Amino acid sequence: EALPPAQPMDHLSTTTDQVPQREVGPLDILRGQEMTLEEVEKRVIYETLRRCDGNRTKTAQKLGISLRTLRNKLKLFREEEEERLQS
Repeated sequence: EALPPAQPMDHLSTTTDQVPQREVGPLDILRGQEMTLEEVEKRVIYETLRRCDGNRTKTAQKLGISLRTLRNKLKLFREEEEERLQS
């Protein structure tokens, strides 16, 4: 049995200005990449810190963690990097 002729679907078309724009979030930097949870955490923290112009208080607030936790994680990241460079 033959299919009926296709109907115009012009009413369904959208232009890019009709598509709602969403804010790009920290996780968008991870698309298409395979990495460990630790690497993901580090990337998200550093990207959020960059987007907050280095402001640690704003970064911690955006990430939903305390400033102390952020400082501890950044310290750990630095220590790991120093250890990696020494070996």
